[in-house]
Order: sequence, then C-alpha cells, then structure tokens
Amino acid sequence: MALLLDACTSFGVSPAKRADWSLPTLLAMLEEHGVEHALTLSLRGKSYDFVAGNDETLAACREHPMLWPVATIDPRRYLGCVEEVARCAAAGSVAFRFFPDQQGWPLEWLPFLEICEAIARTGRPIILPGSSGAITLAERLLAPLGLRVLFVGVSYGYLAEALAALKVYPTFYFDTHLLNTPDALEVVCEAGGSERIVFGSNAPEQYYESSLNMLRAAELTPDQRAALSGGNLRRFLGEEAPIWV
Repeated sequence: MALLLDACTSFGVSPAKRADWSLPTLLAMLEEHGVEHALTLSLRGKSYDFVAGNDETLAACREHPMLWPVATIDPRRYLGCVEEVARCAAAGSVAFRFFPDQQGWPLEWLPFLEICEAIARTGRPIILPGSSGAITLAERLLAPLGLRVLFVGVSYGYLAEALAALKVYPTFYFDTHLLNTPDALEVVCEAGGSERIVFGSNAPEQYYESSLNMLRAAELTPDQRAALSGGNLRRFLGEEAPIWV
C-alpha cells in the first residue's frame, strides 16, 4: 500500500474511560501497521489544561519523529488563547484541533472565532468534529478566513453534508475513521472527493484495523489510494508538514 499518514490520533488518559491510551500504546499501534507519520495530541489538552497538554504533545513529537504535533485550545479560558496559538505555531505545531462537542461551546462563539483569526495568520489549518450541522455552520463562519479545515468523525449518515460542503469550500477535508460501510470510500471518490479525504484511525481509542481494513479493501485507482493514504494530508498541512520529517 502507498505511504501511510494518519490524520487522527491521540495519547494520554481519558476521564471517561479506563483504557490504555498511553503514548507507548499509540506508538506500538502505528509501528505495527506501518504508519510513516501521524498527527497526534495529548488528551490532557482536551480534558484538563491545554497549555500543559500542548507541552506534552510537543515533547512527545520531538522524542518520536514519526509523530506530528497538533495543538489544542479551549476557548472557554479565553485569556491567553491567542498567545498560545502563536507559541504553538512557533514551536512547530502543524495544526490546531478543537472539541466544541465535548467541551460544550458553539462554533459561532466569538472567543472561538477570534482564535481562528489568530490561527489563520499563522497559516496553520484547524481540525473540527464532523457532526451534523457543524460542517455547514463552519463553512459560513470560516470561509472568509481562508482556513483549511479537516472534519474528523464524519460518518456515512453525515456524508451528504460533507460532499455538499466540498463543492462550496475548496479547503475542506474530512477523515475516514467513521466511514465504515463497505462502499463509503468509493462513493466519496465518485462524487469528486478523492482529493479531500484523508486516512484517520482515531487510535488508540478505536481498533486500528477498523479504518485500515476499509482503506485496503476499497476499490480505488492507484492515484486515489496514494491520495487517501497520505498525499491529501500533506496538502492539507501545507508547508508545515516537512518540519517534522
């Protein structure tokens, strides 16, 4: 299979589940399945302290070059958020991920939009959950900023909204980890999305084979397979991807 890059991983402790999602567990999964590079973040940044979590992510990625650091910002703190964007971008974070669905704030929230403006100035992309309605709302709010946006967790039930958004906003991408019906990847490619879908596993929260086997079994052309396996993610990251190669 083509060079494999993973757009959606994390490591650390989840307050909601008792499971081994440690950094060694993630690294073992990636190595077992032949992943060249993976975007990742510390769960500490999502659930507790995003500054400490970003430090943990950057340290892990410096120690393990196969990992590319994703920063996270919680707009509910507000104070210091714009400064944290600049700090993480300067330190090498290749993208910024947000968790409005889990942290309980709306996409149209002014603190979030202010942070997005700061991210746009860095040239980095952002990562959002692909829940119903969020894709449409994000297009209206973020299109004027010119941000590249990756939606993770777009399931087959939300595919119509995702495919419609791809036509309107040329810098929207989405990942594969919940596209787990037998023909999902073929449908996306036939609808013109072959350049805007990236492989994502959501490891170690999900079994790695769940996403990888769908990619392996999909009836794709060699060019489509290469794009989904890594080419599209590199284009999404832009000039930031080579920093950690």
